[in-house]
Amino acid sequence: MPIVLCLFGVLCTAAVASPAKKVDSNQHPVSASQVGSTLLVNSPDDVCHAALCSGEDTSPYTAADMFKVVYDTWPWKQAYCKLENPDACLWKGCAADGNLTKGALDFLSRKGDAAYYIGEAAYCFQEHCSNTEFDLQTTTLSQAQQYCDKKFGGAWRRLTAGPDGYGWPGQTPGSGVWERAHANYHCDWAYCKIAFCDVPEYQALFAFLERVSPATL
Repeated sequence: MPIVLCLFGVLCTAAVASPAKKVDSNQHPVSASQVGSTLLVNSPDDVCHAALCSGEDTSPYTAADMFKVVYDTWPWKQAYCKLENPDACLWKGCAADGNLTKGALDFLSRKGDAAYYIGEAAYCFQEHCSNTEFDLQTTTLSQAQQYCDKKFGGAWRRLTAGPDGYGWPGQTPGSGVWERAHANYHCDWAYCKIAFCDVPEYQALFAFLERVSPATL
């Protein structure tokens, strides 16, 4: 049954479930219909988590950790592995292996609810779609951090962990500053670029959200 999505009274679209299909890792953008489908899954997130976090401290964040600076206290991998987070394959493919496209496609393959993609598209246009400096084939974590320093300043390097490692109000996942401190800012850009930024349906809805000046965090 089609799921009709209406946002702000501006546009209504029908998302229809489609059969699983393999997506060429060199192909982008992905159409809106592809986003709603099940993409090729190369490895489940529990396998990615095991590979990514082998040998790392996976003990949960404690109350004593809440005010510790993430960047100064934990290497990015350990900072992730201490979280209860279902998106290990995004970090594994992108941040650990340096394959932005694979990390993005693995992430997208696990998000099949149409309503989820509307919220994700809004985040992409607010935070990532105006970024023309990253590249799916060549951007590294170090380059992404340099970009973040240049565009946003160094506040992300002073972000404290917050409750359960998920930050304080205004600094939680989806804020941009949280992603900058957890080594997945360029990873999020990658799935935004592949699935949302160049799709006309999403552009019509969310292009007005694109940032025209640097954020304060």
